[in-house]
Amino acid sequence: QGRTHLPEPFAQPDVPGARRGQRRAQHILRALPARGILQRRRGPKAGVPVQQPTRHIRMQTRHTPGFRILGYPCSDRNDKTLRGRRGRYRVCEKARSGVKVKLIYDSVGCLGAPRRFFRKLRKAGGEVKEFFPPLFYIRLINLKMNYRNHRKIAVIDGKIGYVGGVNIRKDHLGYKKKLSPWRDTHIRLEGQAVYALQNTFLNFWQFCNKKNIETKEYIRQGYFPKFKNKGNVITQILTSGPDDTRGNIKDSMVKMINTAKSKIILQTPYFVPDDMFMSALKQAINSGVRVVVMLPKKPDKKFVYLASLSFAKEIVEAGGEVYLRDGFLHSKVLIIDDIAMCIGTCNADYRSFYLNFEISAILYNKELIKQHFKVIELDLEKCRPVDLVYYRNRPLFSKFGQVVFRLFAPLL
Repeated sequence: QGRTHLPEPFAQPDVPGARRGQRRAQHILRALPARGILQRRRGPKAGVPVQQPTRHIRMQTRHTPGFRILGYPCSDRNDKTLRGRRGRYRVCEKARSGVKVKLIYDSVGCLGAPRRFFRKLRKAGGEVKEFFPPLFYIRLINLKMNYRNHRKIAVIDGKIGYVGGVNIRKDHLGYKKKLSPWRDTHIRLEGQAVYALQNTFLNFWQFCNKKNIETKEYIRQGYFPKFKNKGNVITQILTSGPDDTRGNIKDSMVKMINTAKSKIILQTPYFVPDDMFMSALKQAINSGVRVVVMLPKKPDKKFVYLASLSFAKEIVEAGGEVYLRDGFLHSKVLIIDDIAMCIGTCNADYRSFYLNFEISAILYNKELIKQHFKVIELDLEKCRPVDLVYYRNRPLFSKFGQVVFRLFAPLL
């Protein structure tokens, strides 16, 4: 109970190897941890609104101010349906209409969230659970505040799933001028890959609800509808957290980096990697692989940003490329050649690798990756390249901060 992996009775059978995949893709698949679920699915269809759920809505999020259902384009600031109150009313309306709504929110991440919304949702018939609630329900007293639920999951009727970097808050819609324009990556999944998202959510739900429900009951209630294999994108869902010492997501990313032949593209808002991750990137650079690391130009946490610049300097000195994108880049994407692409909630930092509960989707499809390369090219047009001259021209307090906060990297 409370484990984030897929123990019985939630374990899904492995799918036979990728018959249409390339040899290198199969090599990566065999090397990745077996805890993920490997299935085919349609998509992803980016920016498609969630419309007319009829049976179930499952949501797991870290932030809730400015509540909205995942799936809307983050750049459309004029769309009235994106505004927080409207989104909250929609969810409450669905709960009142008979749709089963379950919501898990992170206690620390939602310190500023209005509790009246949760009360309204419960009153409307929805179910709400707080992950690691504070001691005596006093918000600022939380003995487990270091272990955060950083996952962003939405499952609709057990058929459509959303996962990625988008939190449910206003600044992710571009309403906070200080961090605008906001750039994020979120994907929509359909098909059997949604089973893994549903599994992960229900495991956490049982932990928060302190009740064990057999899989047969969930199946009877329609949480796991049957799918036909119609997609051509192989998808692997991986989870990690402090309750598991294996570190599936980080180990998978390192393995992907080690198998790269021509290029590696990494987008992350925080670049505070451990020695293993940094060594893998440097080794790839020394092997002739083009390594591109893209960070935000505007910091949301200055001390973490200074530490990120310190680590990024090592990439530049090793011969890699570092870019700062306009606004705040919150996307968590790792692309290896045209073979594999990882999209999820895991940042390239100690906290995501060891302390947070994370989830990521690894996608294997050449055409899909080529489509995303076009998005990366658009990002590069809005980036400033970073070289050693950039670091020499940094103000003195920035240089001093990079040295100081680098010492506290494992705590950031």
